[in-house]
Amino acid sequence: MAFEILRAIGSSNCSWRDCMNGESEISLSQNATCHSGTPADAEDAVVDILTYLRELATEGPIHYVANPGNAGDSMIAHATYRIFARLGIEVRPAALKGFDATDKIVVFGGGGSLIGDINQASEFVAANHPQARKFVILPHTSQGHVGMLASMGPNVELIARELSSYEHLRAHASAAKVMIADDLAFSIDIDELLTTGGGAIRWDFQMKRFARRHSMRLRESLRRRFCAVDAIHCFRTDREQTNQKRSRWNADISKLFKCGVSTPALAARSSWMIFDFLQHYREIRTNRLHLAIAAALLGKQVKFYPNSYFKCHAVYEYSMRGRFANVEWMG
Repeated sequence: MAFEILRAIGSSNCSWRDCMNGESEISLSQNATCHSGTPADAEDAVVDILTYLRELATEGPIHYVANPGNAGDSMIAHATYRIFARLGIEVRPAALKGFDATDKIVVFGGGGSLIGDINQASEFVAANHPQARKFVILPHTSQGHVGMLASMGPNVELIARELSSYEHLRAHASAAKVMIADDLAFSIDIDELLTTGGGAIRWDFQMKRFARRHSMRLRESLRRRFCAVDAIHCFRTDREQTNQKRSRWNADISKLFKCGVSTPALAARSSWMIFDFLQHYREIRTNRLHLAIAAALLGKQVKFYPNSYFKCHAVYEYSMRGRFANVEWMG
């Protein structure tokens, strides 16, 4: 259902509620015709994630490791947990540390961990792909890590989420199978998430962020009510920030709403908070990829700005341009 909604929103000004048709089955069939400008050599690599995971599950138990990070990464993890659930696939959660991948089918969650410096996620990939029977990385942005990619064998299957990463993986992971698909956050069932919470833990249990979260939500509620505010800035304040001018009321909710990815409930909690917050605005300005995705799915007017490297523009070009009339690239 999610991509039918995506296409409907992309060809009109309807909101997500206008485009919902009450179906419970999701659809992530990703034909090459859905992506304008996809090179011919990449068209054959476009993968239908549902079919792929359904077939993968027939090969044995799947050990799933969610990619850690901010609330945007929680959106990816939530989408992935829901896809597994809807397909009836019982995955075995695995930890980044102390995991033995020997002769196992390992699925590493989508995201942007294969960029730049070595981190906890890339260390996990490097340590475990040689021992795994099959090692899969779900839709990811990739740059660098050339030595690790070159060491990957035919047991590794890599899925890029945009063309820049697809070309990088093809160039440096010559023995691995390289595919391409949309970021899995595009598949989030908004109706399910906002009406039922999607399995989220509804109480706020992280005391270190409790005051900041609720003071910001109260502030924004008052601004909407008494100042008729219907637009918000949600620009990055971390290492991927740019020199983009930010409002004094900027709300970097991807940092603020971070709850974790290790369980479906935690990932759903972060995702629910993002959608619940953004639904109150007419316009969102952001250089956070997943806030742009969430706002686009909600049918909001989105001013989408670059982050500090190619990620936002590459995903916009592959998955959003021509699909979402409500998203304007500001690069």
